[in-house]
Amino acid sequence: TYHLEYAGHRTRDFHVSVFEYPRLLSADAELVFPQYTGLAPKRIENTRRVSAVEGSHLGLEFHFNKPVASARLVPKGTKGDALPLVVQTNPAHASLKDFRLATSQTYELQLVDREGRTNKVPAQFVFDVLKNRTPELQLASPRGDLRPSPLEEVAFEGTVWDDFGVRAYGLGYALVGQPTKFVELGREIPAKEKRSFRHLLRLEELGLEPDQ
Repeated sequence: TYHLEYAGHRTRDFHVSVFEYPRLLSADAELVFPQYTGLAPKRIENTRRVSAVEGSHLGLEFHFNKPVASARLVPKGTKGDALPLVVQTNPAHASLKDFRLATSQTYELQLVDREGRTNKVPAQFVFDVLKNRTPELQLASPRGDLRPSPLEEVAFEGTVWDDFGVRAYGLGYALVGQPTKFVELGREIPAKEKRSFRHLLRLEELGLEPDQ
């Protein structure tokens, strides 16, 4: 509060007030991964980028310099729906609860305080969603079509790999008019580990006839 004095005169009082634009101080992420990954929930403090396999669930906690009236994440550059955030005033923060990650997307955080002021520089958040790759089974042997005799043995050799691990693997075979029979060759391969396998199928034991 101030006034001016000059030549025996005095002005009325003038008042100067200050304000802050709303802004993000920090953001913490909680990730819950799909059961098939075998991964424990993960917390990442003070981050603006998360990377997780599709189907993971994301929670975000935003901390601001002051209470805000509204907050949302707006998709950047592409069409999509804005994500409204749950706002609290004490303390000044907002949250995104149990958001299912389906596609990669970049968002801008838009804030509006009680006086209608918006954040000057919207913070960017990047959700990097990874595809769950199908298990890879590479067969080294046999190659091509076979015409074995009923007394021969067929050797199956190859490798198995998956980005989140393989619970079980094997092969199946069927004779005409009979149900498929499955042979389990192994279990519990860790994530991103390539495992070799080998199996010998003795045709003589199956009692096959020529041209069957």
